[in-house]
Amino acid sequence: IDALPKKKLPNKFRLFPPTPGKFLIQKDVSDKITVDPNNFTRYSTYMQLLDMLETEQFVKWYTHYYPLIQEAYDELGYKNRYFNDRFIFTIDHLLKTPEVVGTIQLVQPKVFYEYADPALESLSAGQKILLRIGPENAVLVKAKLTEIRKELAVPQLDE
Repeated sequence: IDALPKKKLPNKFRLFPPTPGKFLIQKDVSDKITVDPNNFTRYSTYMQLLDMLETEQFVKWYTHYYPLIQEAYDELGYKNRYFNDRFIFTIDHLLKTPEVVGTIQLVQPKVFYEYADPALESLSAGQKILLRIGPENAVLVKAKLTEIRKELAVPQLDE
């Protein structure tokens, strides 16, 4: 949560192992590189998991365990700051990820691909993940984040 709005997401902070399969690209006759739309199917398992996540149940879990989450956040050196504020900030940040229409052009200055558009390349690690998973998957992720954000804004009553 804390690292997603930053420029880099260290591997040690990744929640899931790397996506199976190879990152797919397309090259045209002029060697222009774009993301292959078939690449987005690599994320279907994660999208199925996301679809199974019941927002209301997640929010109940989150609010129940929030004191422990906050304690862990304090231990990371964020005393006098609230994890929930960072969580909401990160959700809002991810929801601002631009929606790209059409293919995304890439460049390969070294080993890894980068976005040819400087505006896309300057996005945070979390926003680049949303671009990488593809427009349809990004819509699903943003919808779930919006649901979670909405539920967290409603005061939770103890049952």
